[in-house]
Amino acid sequence: MVGLLGQYRSEKGAQSQLEYNDFMEWLSKANHTEVKGLLELNTSATIYIKALLNQDHEIFKQKLEKIDSALTAFASTVEGFSELAQAVNPDALLSEQAVSILEQIQNLAPLKLLN
Repeated sequence: MVGLLGQYRSEKGAQSQLEYNDFMEWLSKANHTEVKGLLELNTSATIYIKALLNQDHEIFKQKLEKIDSALTAFASTVEGFSELAQAVNPDALLSEQAVSILEQIQNLAPLKLLN
């Protein structure tokens, strides 16, 4: 969803007000009808998407950059993606402690399924 919102905002440029209905139409035209259908069923997501579409372009762009940096940092810990992540953004790395915490959470996830 984040990627689709970013792509939509990028195509529309720095327009101050972007309409939710226009976004939904864009989803259909871009062959994302399944996503559109899921959004039509989710009132909470609709509210948050409307709020994001009404944000200032620069603020929205800064938020996307934070998400990109966080994902790159996470990808830097995954075998096969670490080299690519470091090539794209060498500063987006997780500390050893952060990696350890993520590994502990991952190891706990199967236990929750058993309970």
